[in-house]
Amino acid sequence: MNSLILNRTLFLGLAFTGLVMATGCSEEADTPADAGPVATPETDAGTAPTTNTLADIASADPQFSLLLAAAVKADLVGVLSGAEPVTVFAPTNDAFAASGLDAAAVEALTAEQARGILSYHAVPGTIASTDLSAGIVTTVAQLSLVVGTEGGVTLNGGNAVTGGANVVTADVPADNGMVHVIDRVLLPPTVADLTRYAGLTELGAAVAAAGLADTLSGEGPFTVFAPTNDAFPDDVTGLDVTQILTYHVLSGSVASSDVTAGPVTTLATQSFGEGDGATSINLSALIDTSNGVRINDTANVVIADVRATNGIVHVIDGVLLPLNVAQVAVVGGFTQLVAAVGASDPIPAQIAGGDQAVPVLDALSTLSALTVFAPSDDAFGAAFPDGLPADGGAILGVLAGHVLAGAAPVLAAGIPADATAQVPALVGNLTFDSSATPPTVSLVEGSTANIVATDIGATNGVVHVIDAVLVSNP
Repeated sequence: MNSLILNRTLFLGLAFTGLVMATGCSEEADTPADAGPVATPETDAGTAPTTNTLADIASADPQFSLLLAAAVKADLVGVLSGAEPVTVFAPTNDAFAASGLDAAAVEALTAEQARGILSYHAVPGTIASTDLSAGIVTTVAQLSLVVGTEGGVTLNGGNAVTGGANVVTADVPADNGMVHVIDRVLLPPTVADLTRYAGLTELGAAVAAAGLADTLSGEGPFTVFAPTNDAFPDDVTGLDVTQILTYHVLSGSVASSDVTAGPVTTLATQSFGEGDGATSINLSALIDTSNGVRINDTANVVIADVRATNGIVHVIDGVLLPLNVAQVAVVGGFTQLVAAVGASDPIPAQIAGGDQAVPVLDALSTLSALTVFAPSDDAFGAAFPDGLPADGGAILGVLAGHVLAGAAPVLAAGIPADATAQVPALVGNLTFDSSATPPTVSLVEGSTANIVATDIGATNGVVHVIDAVLVSNP
């Protein structure tokens, strides 16, 4: 075992030790004024020193017998002392009963379950109640506790929230830590639990109404961008609430330190077609990390890394709405493509499939199902070093060669493997080489581009980013 693993194992062991040793404290553990001084180490030669560790405190009070039984189940009783300080939120037997846990329930726990519960009650360091501030605290279990300080110290919403607890006796000191006695047992939370514990009642109500609570309590892992109560709209008429809620959820656990700029795939989906021909795609959100973490240019992460057993929650100050193809171009920073769309002539009715010409921006916002190969700004700069053509019709001709319109968008996995197969764009035909690294797209009798990013899902199609503008040969 290398030293890093050994040190972490020792630290966790010592932290668990603090939890086990804290189990003897209760409201009656305060020393009466006339009881004399707390025992101090003996200094007489040949006399073993008397200490006031968490273990010493624990051994004195039978009101923590269930907590001790859980420690036995977790195989932590043998670790009785440690140098690393730890703060323990210690539930009494009455706290177990109030949480619906009796001796039989504790006995039924596996060692892993008991260890998970105990470690969720311990926080590294010695923390007095006066040093606790409202917000998120990370436990030894690397899961988050939501601390409240209004009218006393509460954990995970206090008694007003199922799963929360109040501190009923604070600041019982030990030589190697601090004990705060609580009136409920704290169970390791899921991401759904944490939305309740953090007071995100609007999100919680919406999740429950959409039938997604069980999903977010499942195995995961998930990353949830959780809007504050103030962010929720008063009226959701006409909105696909289930799609919007799942648009706030990513598969996998992504800490703030691992968030990168660009598109991320959400659990929200958009369907195209009907019956046996129906298909669906996952919708993408766009992240900007130039100044904190901002999503879709509408919401900022205001509290990061709230950790659950099945993922992680980042609290945001806005509600995220799925993007259409045009919005992907705007929010994604495709400034030259957006400029070209604005300068282009409308799409003629016979191409747009309607009775009248359609502005390109409207087409990219409403027509379905589109597959757009979107050139980067650098690609436009290389293709038009002197700026975009002045002729709107010429610009339309270029743009139309980058758009496929069909019954369903073409995802990367659906790009033709046959390099000779021609796929009709709005103007001209495209061929693909999916065996290349990266894959390429070519305009027949025109230029070739690398496909550098794929499958940015939108409500009316999909966007693939390319590194060159597709133009006809002169």
